[in-house]
Amino acid sequence: MTEAGAELATERPALHLSRSVVGATDADRALRDLLRAAHQRHGVVPARALTLIVPVAAERLGTVRERLRALGPNHPSRVVLLVAGGNGDVAQTVEVASDGAWDAPLVTLRELVQLRVRSRDRVASVAAPLVVSGVPTAVWPVGVDDEWVAALAGLFEAVLIDSAGHASLSHALERAWRLSLAAHVVDLEWLRSEPWRLRVAELFDPPRRRAELWRIEQVRVRHAPGSRASALLFAGWLASRLGWDLREGAGEGGASAAADGSAPPLDERRLDDGCASRPQRERDARTRPLVGRDVRVVTEEVGTLGVPGLAGVAVQSAGSEIALERGRGGLVCRSRSGGGERVSVAVGASRGERGILAEALREALLRDPTYRPALQAAVCLAEVAEVAGGRAEVGGQ
Repeated sequence: MTEAGAELATERPALHLSRSVVGATDADRALRDLLRAAHQRHGVVPARALTLIVPVAAERLGTVRERLRALGPNHPSRVVLLVAGGNGDVAQTVEVASDGAWDAPLVTLRELVQLRVRSRDRVASVAAPLVVSGVPTAVWPVGVDDEWVAALAGLFEAVLIDSAGHASLSHALERAWRLSLAAHVVDLEWLRSEPWRLRVAELFDPPRRRAELWRIEQVRVRHAPGSRASALLFAGWLASRLGWDLREGAGEGGASAAADGSAPPLDERRLDDGCASRPQRERDARTRPLVGRDVRVVTEEVGTLGVPGLAGVAVQSAGSEIALERGRGGLVCRSRSGGGERVSVAVGASRGERGILAEALREALLRDPTYRPALQAAVCLAEVAEVAGGRAEVGGQ
């Protein structure tokens, strides 16, 4: 047992110091003491990159801790677990640990604080002393409502969410948009579509293939149950990058295309400004591809996938088709043109669900400029896109 009640695990080479605490102020003091002890005894000096605040329902705490442990070297520098609704059986602790041997030249040092929070009105006062000045901070709400996120306003720059599995897809997408007005949003459903977006971009990158982008007639996206948001974000990415017409006022001169053919700017506050009504779509006679008339977007649920995300995408243009689907070891690409077919495998193209949280933490430190335009388009496509086996559309064909 180390001084001040900190325990050093000597049965393994990794550093592990811990202490029980009684509140946020005590936790901050204890964390400083443990870091000082780690430096004095072992010469360990922390180099922090990210603080992650996790407001979590007590019944989800075990799952969250398991996912954090699985991160390994991708673990955030500091994690603050704020357990909502926990009673006396939820321990309040501070830990400083390393994955590798403490005497190695470079180790991954993890700082973890776990505290009970009785009310969301107190969550900011509990979290504030544990936020490291000058270090990027993200919040990851698990099993709690967005009021907990709102209560932490001013303490973080990024918020991690997962739009999969929501009862209302439109509410999930609109929630993502609302959060994006105040912080950088990292949606796991967006990240699940990333390998597919990268491969499609690569396949259309050769100069001889680029002209086909302007002749796309149909996009079909197959997805796991509960992951239609990922499918629509993929289609929304295509729509926003290629300037497909989804805007209010199309065809009446109120929203004419730019002279250079570039996509029109997005309204930064109003989400509904990006969607065109049915009569306006039917009147539209511009050359910009119009979803529902010039481009058919179809989403299809696949019940046997076993993990969230996409199962396959197919982009069809006049006389050709590019299709991607999950396969052993990566994504299988099928390219059909002029009656012939070519098949290849993008080895290791998908990180799998195990790596999705680590990717989200890296994305919290970055800014993807394509996400918000894709999100706005996805909200429109939630009504315009067809659902295999049934239709949910605004624009007529």
